[in-house]
Amino acid sequence: MNKLNNIKKVIIVLLSYLFVKLLFLLFSLISNSIYIVIITSIISFCVYYFLKERKEKKDIVVISVFSLLLSLTLTIQNKISFNGNISSSFQEMTISKFQWVDGIKVAILGVCLFFFIFYVCEKNKKSKFSIVNSEKSFSKKNSFLYWLAFSVAIAIPFLFFLCTYAPGSILADSLNSLSQGLGWIPYSNHQPVVYSVIVGLFMRIGGTFNSYTTGVMLYSIFQTLIISGILGYFLLWMKKQGIKETYIILCYLYFIANTLFACYAITMWKDPLFCAFIFLLTLYLYDIIKSRGEILKTPKGITKFIILDFLIAFFRNNGIYILIGVGIALIFCYRKKILKFQIINMITILCIIIIQGPIYSMLKIDTPMEESLAIPIQQIARTVAYDGEMTKSQREFINTILPIEKWKEDYKPGLVDTIKWDDEINLKYIGENKLEFVKLWFSLMPKNMKHYIDAYLLDTYGFWSIETKNDYGFYSIGVIENKVGINNKDIIKTATGKSLKSIYKNPDFCGSGTLLWIMLTSIMLLIIQRKQIYIIVLTPCILSILSILIATPVAFSLRYVFMLAYCLPVFILLPYMTKNEE
Repeated sequence: MNKLNNIKKVIIVLLSYLFVKLLFLLFSLISNSIYIVIITSIISFCVYYFLKERKEKKDIVVISVFSLLLSLTLTIQNKISFNGNISSSFQEMTISKFQWVDGIKVAILGVCLFFFIFYVCEKNKKSKFSIVNSEKSFSKKNSFLYWLAFSVAIAIPFLFFLCTYAPGSILADSLNSLSQGLGWIPYSNHQPVVYSVIVGLFMRIGGTFNSYTTGVMLYSIFQTLIISGILGYFLLWMKKQGIKETYIILCYLYFIANTLFACYAITMWKDPLFCAFIFLLTLYLYDIIKSRGEILKTPKGITKFIILDFLIAFFRNNGIYILIGVGIALIFCYRKKILKFQIINMITILCIIIIQGPIYSMLKIDTPMEESLAIPIQQIARTVAYDGEMTKSQREFINTILPIEKWKEDYKPGLVDTIKWDDEINLKYIGENKLEFVKLWFSLMPKNMKHYIDAYLLDTYGFWSIETKNDYGFYSIGVIENKVGINNKDIIKTATGKSLKSIYKNPDFCGSGTLLWIMLTSIMLLIIQRKQIYIIVLTPCILSILSILIATPVAFSLRYVFMLAYCLPVFILLPYMTKNEE
């Protein structure tokens, strides 16, 4: 028997060696012998472990799908050529044709990933490793004191950062919200109206001191304190869940060690607050699932959820779709067990839709539709740029929206703005002929499917590819040129003669696609651990990035999915928090 096992091991090693050699050949990797030995050893060990262990079909299916998708993602992103400039032309930002050898690459890489992931998942299932001691309950007074201590501990370094880059970061979108809030331009829901009203309130306060810079500073303090309070609540939430102090400290350091979070806290964008509210909803969904829905049977629990509904819906236009998705997930999960909540939540969502629809229209507050059509516009533009197949009537319709030559000139695979903001584009015509535009998009699709797929992959590139990053929409520190007298000032340097800028290095962070794949890994682990119900906790993040993948106007923008950055500790902790739960 031992001899037979030894022969089996030798065969596995030999096959693994041939497999690895083929892997290096197909992916044009540096054929260094030490790498081949290491990878061969890992694959051999994982294959032997797989053959030796008793396997459950469900685990094999889940890991197979995950491995295949990851392999496909790595292969596709390897075929994209991008020079880092988001405004690159379609001759510069390209995607190579998918060939039969790429299918072999996907299969081979998928098999390697499968055996490795299977081994890791199986070891994780058997491990008794725990990050939880035991749940803790605190009195209201103690909870408040802990929350206050955690929030202040986060707010202090954030406020030092703000004082270094006072009065905060002001960008083009900031000036738009500011102008709406002050009544200089008509309200448009392109920048959420509620957000613009709040910004306008602080600017009016600044105006009483004849200083809009003061208004911006007050807004930055306001936003910084809210975000610090939410992050402080997360640390309290971890403590209540009984998570060990080591992990609480690590999460605290995660939020303050990288200045990216401080940078977002002082930037006049709608995104930092919106993403922080999504983070709060994520934590609350965990509490709901853990209580088996009991929280939503209480007036207090329902009120908390409804408040989050309004905050999320009125701070970004895709918020309402996230809330509808979360509501449906809870219906499937609990059905009639929380009927009272379901009715109140449905009425709330209906009220939001009425406010943002008929009431906004009555008040002449428009919601521009061009961003929701960004991907169809990019797909049509690529079809035109590559002289795709179209009929004479289709060509005339496209030409009515924007001259054909302009489509070719303006088309940038990673950015729709050059088309959207062209002086000659007839957006009003699209608005008046929405159905015809959608019909045109559908009718062009069958004969131009390759152009449609390529346009989609390039326009969403940064949101699904692993560790592909770009400065566009990543962060910004400073004030752009403006006519309202808002200027940067280093308050600490003015007061002490010394600046902290030298210790604040430029922030760096994971790419949006990397954050997505960490979340998908967490989902895979929950399924394998038979804790699928906790996937509902991640539905706000899942729906957020899905809405971006459906309607993103740009291939890169961390700020659109910054809720994934806030929730990164949850993605990592969640499988371990639920692992040993009865």
